[in-house]
Amino acid sequence: MVLADVRAATILLAFLLAAGTSSCRGKKAIPPAESVPVETPATALDQAAGAAGAAAAATEGFARMARGAYVAAIAGCEGCHTPLDGRGRADRERLLAGGLEVADFTGPWRSPNITPDPKSGIGAWSDADLRAAVRQGVAPGGRRLDVWMPSHHLRVISDDDLAALISYLRGMRPISATVLGLASKRPARALVPPPFAPVPPPGPDAVERGRYLAELGACASCHAPAEARSGAEMGTSLSGGRKMIVPSQSGGPGHVFASNITPDVETGIGRISDHELAGMLTRGIRADGRPLLHPMDMVARGWVRATTEDVQAVIAFLRAQRPVRNRVPAATVRPPEPVVAPSLIPPTPTVSAETATEPAPPSGSRPAPDGGHPIRGHAGDLDPLRGARRGRGGPHGALPGPAIDM
Repeated sequence: MVLADVRAATILLAFLLAAGTSSCRGKKAIPPAESVPVETPATALDQAAGAAGAAAAATEGFARMARGAYVAAIAGCEGCHTPLDGRGRADRERLLAGGLEVADFTGPWRSPNITPDPKSGIGAWSDADLRAAVRQGVAPGGRRLDVWMPSHHLRVISDDDLAALISYLRGMRPISATVLGLASKRPARALVPPPFAPVPPPGPDAVERGRYLAELGACASCHAPAEARSGAEMGTSLSGGRKMIVPSQSGGPGHVFASNITPDVETGIGRISDHELAGMLTRGIRADGRPLLHPMDMVARGWVRATTEDVQAVIAFLRAQRPVRNRVPAATVRPPEPVVAPSLIPPTPTVSAETATEPAPPSGSRPAPDGGHPIRGHAGDLDPLRGARRGRGGPHGALPGPAIDM
């Protein structure tokens, strides 16, 4: 009986299998359901690593642009390539758009647009084009830039700082502004050879770093002796005497003579304190509270962002130079009235080089002239006047001090 039941069940199963097979002939097989990937710990780690890498790259890019903004400020890019507004101040709405006109005995000069606008700026320039323009003074196609472009000083810029500067320029807002050139009697610039090896950043020594920063700021372009013509001659001394035009928007018309900034006690900066020098460099204000004359007003626009360490390094470099006795004539224009009493000028603030923005005005401050660092009313912060003007002896006796006009 049991055997019969087993046989019957087997026959029925075979019949059902045969029927199912015949009914499926000619039909497409139903594909299996897609498998859902299961997130393993390794997959999650890979995703986290990718996100962290993207964040690190973004942070690195921002840091590079911030460094580039700092280099642009120290090198005077913003001071030269930003036009003035109706009040004679830098027009921050047209940053780097060019059009600033500078008077010169060989004819006026207008700064070009260096925003990334593709038609009127540098938007169509390659990185190699920009490197050649900065270090060699050559534009695309081999055209030599005006001698006002201080490539004979900027040739020392490190590879990292140059890459940061280019990144900053690329990231600026494009501004369509065609700047027409002006006729001049200036001779063509001497071609600056490119570096033949990688250019490292300066070492930790303060004097070495100060020399590097002074080159970026092209100090010798103004403060070299009047008879210096070539870049090599301009780098041999900072004894001043070069005659320059003070435009009407900067207190002119008239003339100013570049100051002797060697550490000579009688005719240079030997009797001026480090604190006073820091105020001149970062605010464009002398120890007696009067603003320095053009073109130091342009320099201070950028150096107001300098870190305390960099300001100290430049001062250390100046102190290390050979003293040169060269009494520079006083300017032919009357220095502006003091913007603040000497006793109210605060010490130089510490500004981070990692930030690309200008320092926020402290509470209770009032703007300094030409958009410089705010002036705070802290009494007793400045050393006593040390002969910042000719004929004014300081605490060191009756020895007349030099004329520090710019």
